[in-house]
Amino acid sequence: MPRSKFLLVLALLLLLIVPVTVAQAQSPDTDETTAGVTGSISFIDDQSGSDGVRIELSGLIPPPPGQQYVAWLVSDAPHTMYLNLGALGSASESDDGASIVHTFGMESTGYTGDNLLRDYSGWMLTIEVAGTTPDEPSGRGIYSDILNVMRLPDLRSLLVSYEDSGTGSVTALRDRINLAILQANGVKSTDPTEPTDLEGIYVGMREVINIIEGEGGPNVTEKHGFFDDSVGILTYAQATASTASKIAAGADANSDIADHANMVALGAPNAGQWATRARDAALEVMQLERLDLAKLKVGSGGNTVISFLEAARDGFDSNGDGYTVDYKKDDDEGNPIEGKDENEAGANRIYKDAQSMAMMLPHPRELPPIPTPTPTTIPTATPTATPMPTATPMPTATPMPTATRTPLYPLVSYLATPPSVGDDKVPMLAQMILMVSAAMLITGGIAVAIRGRRKYANEEI
Repeated sequence: MPRSKFLLVLALLLLLIVPVTVAQAQSPDTDETTAGVTGSISFIDDQSGSDGVRIELSGLIPPPPGQQYVAWLVSDAPHTMYLNLGALGSASESDDGASIVHTFGMESTGYTGDNLLRDYSGWMLTIEVAGTTPDEPSGRGIYSDILNVMRLPDLRSLLVSYEDSGTGSVTALRDRINLAILQANGVKSTDPTEPTDLEGIYVGMREVINIIEGEGGPNVTEKHGFFDDSVGILTYAQATASTASKIAAGADANSDIADHANMVALGAPNAGQWATRARDAALEVMQLERLDLAKLKVGSGGNTVISFLEAARDGFDSNGDGYTVDYKKDDDEGNPIEGKDENEAGANRIYKDAQSMAMMLPHPRELPPIPTPTPTTIPTATPTATPMPTATPMPTATPMPTATRTPLYPLVSYLATPPSVGDDKVPMLAQMILMVSAAMLITGGIAVAIRGRRKYANEEI
């Protein structure tokens, strides 16, 4: 083949190859596992308050061969403590498509029975070697979420510890109502052979009143004690409503957080009002002198101590529509019921709403980094108008190590921008090849033209 034609063919081949090479080098390494995944990560009660986790995910594709998905709880910043929630099982088909439901509880490795919200405020999903149970994540986190750090103290006040009491206010509200019901049930027996007498009923009602009012209440009798907690139901109801109102005020009005917070803010006073009516009924019992009448007023019938306490715990269908928001928002066919009737909620319902405020989502990102404060210049003690000679060599003038913003958590790098892909030298190389190809085309074209002209001249001779 003549050299000129060879140059033309080679140039054309380079022009065809270069665009494909550049496209392959610059195409992102897409991760199919991070597309279209929905679900929730929720704290649940297994054996005690918020001691378990329920994970529900849809749209998660199977992990690569020989690997598995592992879910983790992550502690507050600097995110140095992890709890392995276990490997996620295979997805099951449902009406909503493939889904994974995973529960961490008493039967799980690593379960302690502690309130998990006390130490953990984030979650992440990693890919690990199949069949292993690592203590710390070894792979890149592909999904994560953390609770709002501004909201976290209020959530813990509701669910973990109210004023360092060791129990959240909404948790204590529910538990103390249950305790009051237990004490009232202990003296309401209608069995004629039961040796309960009026004095026994009076003692039981004083205990109920102490539980409702707490230490310092106007009707409290100190000698009957407070059953390991001197804070009354009424105080817990007020504290719960106040904290929930604060959360609602700081949340987006149209968000699920605001809906749950408003439910708690309205339901807690409702529970307190029913507890107040139970307290008043207990005071009436103590004025009765007939044993049978006293038992009836304590008993579970309408307008009794126990019925009022049960309304405080379970809610009450005050509008007669057949539902209370305590357990049900939809009708029997799964259709939403218009109106939520927040004033019907009881302690059980608002406890669930409080836990729902701590729900996390599967965001397709690694755990966000710990924000590092911007270094500021520390002013010297001497007036700036007359700087001291020692101001120049001060050690603090050199950048502190934290100024480099080195991540404290090796796996966390918030994906605010897409990761760089390919080789930076590829575009430059491609331009050079294109220039060479163009030169070869021009040179080859000229050579072909000259060769053709010479051939034509020879034929004329």
